[in-house]
Amino acid sequence: MPFSRADYKNTSDANDVARFLHDEIAGKTVVITGVSPKTLGSEFALTVAGQAPKLLVIAARNVEKLTKVAEEIKAKYPDANVKTLQVDLASFESAKKAGDEIASCEDVPMIDVLVNNAGIMAQPYSKTVDGFESQFATNHLGHFIFTKRLMPKILAAARVGREPRIVNISSNGHRIYGINWDDVNFSDGKTYDPWMAYGQSKTANMLFSLALAERYGGRGVYSFSVHPGLIVDTNLGAHLDKEAVMELLFSDQTPEPDIPLIQKTLQQGVSTHVVAAFDPEIKKDNGKYLADCIVADHRVKDWAADKSSAKRLWELSEQLTGEKYDE
Repeated sequence: MPFSRADYKNTSDANDVARFLHDEIAGKTVVITGVSPKTLGSEFALTVAGQAPKLLVIAARNVEKLTKVAEEIKAKYPDANVKTLQVDLASFESAKKAGDEIASCEDVPMIDVLVNNAGIMAQPYSKTVDGFESQFATNHLGHFIFTKRLMPKILAAARVGREPRIVNISSNGHRIYGINWDDVNFSDGKTYDPWMAYGQSKTANMLFSLALAERYGGRGVYSFSVHPGLIVDTNLGAHLDKEAVMELLFSDQTPEPDIPLIQKTLQQGVSTHVVAAFDPEIKKDNGKYLADCIVADHRVKDWAADKSSAKRLWELSEQLTGEKYDE
C-alpha cells in the first residue's frame, strides 16, 4: 500500500513523508538553521534534498561542519543546489549579518520555507555577548532577528501565492515552564534552573509561531511549531549526563506523563518537520503546534497557546533585540 496521511504517526520516517509530499517540495527554496552532521538539521536537509527543491540554504555556526553536510548532500544528490551560511544565533550581530546576506542574494528572489531548527538544551547558566541568558537568546531571540531580516523574501513568496512557511522547532519541554516575563535572565543566574530556562525558550518558539500566524496569516504566510520527540542520537544534550536525563524522562517528572515515551531515530524525528514545512492539509491550523506528524493541541500548555502572550512576547522581543518588524 502507498504511504498516505493515514500513516502519519510517531514512528513515521521522514523520507516516506517527503516522498508523499514531493509535489509540495519540488521547486521550493528552503532555509534551515542548526545544520551540522548527524543532527535534526542535517537529516531534514538530506530528506528535503531528495525531492528536488530549487535551493537549500543550510546555516550553522561551524563552517567546517556545514561544509561536511553540503558535501554529504551533493554526494547523495549530485543535482542538489546547496548554499551554506554561517550564523551564530547567540549573537545579534551575527543573526543580522547572516539574515542580510541571504536577503541581499539576487539568486534567492524569494523564500518558501524557513525552518528555525537550531537550538541548545539545558546548558549551565551563561550570558551571550548581548547580555541575555543563552538558551532564550539562542533558541528564540536570535531566530527572531534572523526571521525578521528574511521577511521581505518570505513576503515576496506570499505575494505570488506560494504560501510560504516559517517553522519553529520547539519541544514538549515547553510544558516545564512558561515565559518568566519580569526576568527572562533569571536574576543573572541567581534563580536559574537549566530545565526551566529550556522550557521558557521552547514556549517562546511556540508563541513566536502563533504571533507570526496572527500577524502575517492574512498576507499568505503560515507558521507552525514542532516537537520532534526524544532523539538521543544528536549532539543537543551532549553536555548532559545521559543516565540522569533518561531517569528524569522516564520518571513521573516527564513533561508528558500521559504520553508513551519512545526513543526516535533522526528520520522519525524530522518527519514532523516535513509535515509542518510542506503538508497543505494543515494550512487551516496556522500557528499551531505539531507532534508525531499531526496537529497536537491536546499536548499544549495554556501558556504556550495564548494569543495575548504571543503578542506580549513579540513586543518584548522587539524591545530586547531592537528589531521591529514591518507591519
